[in-house]
Amino acid sequence: MSFHTGTFAETGKPSSMGALQLTPLGLLFWMRMVYLTSAQNGAELTVAPDNITAVVGETTVLQCTWREPRGWFLVGRGSVEFMNENGTFPCSARRTCSESLGLGKITATLTISSVLPEDAGGYLCNYESPGGELLRSPPVYITVIAPPNDTSPQCLMRHPVPHHLVGTDVLFTCYSRGGIPPAQLYWYRGPKLVAGPSAGSLTYTHRVTESDDGLILTCRLRSEVLLGLRNCSVVVDIPPEAEIQPRLLTIRSGANVSFTCRGRYFPESYRLYTWTLPNASQNLQFDYQIQDGVLNLFNLQTILYKEIFNLTCLVSDGSNEYALDTVTLQILMKGTDPPGLPSTNSSNLSMIVVVVCSCVLVLVIVVTSLFLLRMKIKRQLRPDPVAACQALDDHHQQQTDYTALSARVGPNRPHQMSAYQGLVPESMDLTFPPDPDWRGTRPDSGTVYEVTDYPVEVKSGGNEYEKAVVMPVLKKGSELYVNHDVVKGKRHRGGRK
Repeated sequence: MSFHTGTFAETGKPSSMGALQLTPLGLLFWMRMVYLTSAQNGAELTVAPDNITAVVGETTVLQCTWREPRGWFLVGRGSVEFMNENGTFPCSARRTCSESLGLGKITATLTISSVLPEDAGGYLCNYESPGGELLRSPPVYITVIAPPNDTSPQCLMRHPVPHHLVGTDVLFTCYSRGGIPPAQLYWYRGPKLVAGPSAGSLTYTHRVTESDDGLILTCRLRSEVLLGLRNCSVVVDIPPEAEIQPRLLTIRSGANVSFTCRGRYFPESYRLYTWTLPNASQNLQFDYQIQDGVLNLFNLQTILYKEIFNLTCLVSDGSNEYALDTVTLQILMKGTDPPGLPSTNSSNLSMIVVVVCSCVLVLVIVVTSLFLLRMKIKRQLRPDPVAACQALDDHHQQQTDYTALSARVGPNRPHQMSAYQGLVPESMDLTFPPDPDWRGTRPDSGTVYEVTDYPVEVKSGGNEYEKAVVMPVLKKGSELYVNHDVVKGKRHRGGRK
């Protein structure tokens, strides 16, 4: 007997699973038998399994079995086909097709070696009996998966170790290469999840604190292809520091002093302390004792008036980690007061200077105040002729007219009296009141000033600057009157002329 060589065919991907991705790793199948029974002769077609998860690089197997209860098919010759969406599935060295004869059944087998991502998809098995009966199986779906590469995950630090300073932000990145589907990444700080999950790449920002020296952060990789977890770790490494106390010290010659050096952020608990005086002169003499990180200096002596030198502490842990710090020490000769510790005499002198300066300042303020007060009183008592005359002029002249003045000497005659006539002193200035800017008056045309009935007659008019007319001493019993004769014209605002 002979049987036709069967072929397996690949169909489209199942709608419920979406696009199937090919992932690497071993062949995982889920065995389930599907039976299609012919209504005419009771023949059945079985495909196993119906869904397969295949790992890239491994081997997967599809089987299609046809059964005939009466066994007549052993006389005839049927055929089995394996098909995909492109038609009959071709067999090759990597995709081998075979069939076997059993009691009452024919089994066709499709073996896919070195599974590749493109092997993912749906497959059908068709059987045509010798009598022309056609049976078709439901689709078998192959999902291909692949693990990430062997170097995944990888942990990177955005900043090198010297930049892990307290208070700074450090970026830690974890990434994975390869994998179908991509692996999921998580950042853990101890047992606590601090970032993730994320596929392919994950970055975590950590702010460094003083307690973080030696802190371990772990990135864990999880893939459905892998049975376990992969991880990588980074360590927060704060650069070592050294600190000396006190920082700046001034002492007198012959005194004792102690310095303490402290090393921090060293990976090892062991500490080695080395003290040096890099710039001390030959004039400096002292005894010393070192105990752990404490340096005791005894009987510091110098013959100089003042000597300043540096003191350096180098801290190491026996490896390549070290740190150093430097402070300044100032030594003064005996009898010299160090800065910040003034003597009693200097304190008294400073107090005297302060008191004297305060008294002088108070005296200056008092004298200045008295002088200003005197000037103010004197200014208030001084009469203001301009203001007085202006007030008088405004009282007498409500009209917009200029006024001409005439002065006459002689007996008091009633017909010469007027409402604006008054007795004046023995001498007067006919320019009264004075010009506010003291530059002389500028009378308009028609203004006349005259003195009559006097041995000398003086007249002034026009636009000339007026001159004062001084009246000599009159005879006893004589009186001088001033007549204010109004001359029509536009009044010139300002002081009366």
